[in-house]
Amino acid sequence: MFSKSTTDPLQSPAQQESLGEKHCSTLHGDVLIKGDWTSDGVLEFSGKIIGNLTADVLVLTSEGRVNGNVRARNITIEGQLEGTVSALNIVVKATAKVMADIKSERILIEPGAEIQGNIQVAGKHAEDDN
Repeated sequence: MFSKSTTDPLQSPAQQESLGEKHCSTLHGDVLIKGDWTSDGVLEFSGKIIGNLTADVLVLTSEGRVNGNVRARNITIEGQLEGTVSALNIVVKATAKVMADIKSERILIEPGAEIQGNIQVAGKHAEDDN
């Protein structure tokens, strides 16, 4: 009701529909976490974390700050991230400032995004039936 819609352009319509069935957590800008955070659902994060962040789906808003390692199936980065990122699908928005090594199967980087670090993209390849 109070959070903005965040549609990930790398998700299929079936994946987007399944998000409605997952547990959603929203952590606002006044939240400071020193330690690790794990969520098995959708996490919209606007606070600051010094530690590792693991979620099924992560939206790091433009106000969000992460200093640590991030793992998720799908990640949208709008804010600042320093550490490492590992995900199947990553969207780096124009407002993002990322100083991290990134590993992903698919990545979309909008013009204006700032990235410093190594990017490793290893997409799935269709198996040869012959």
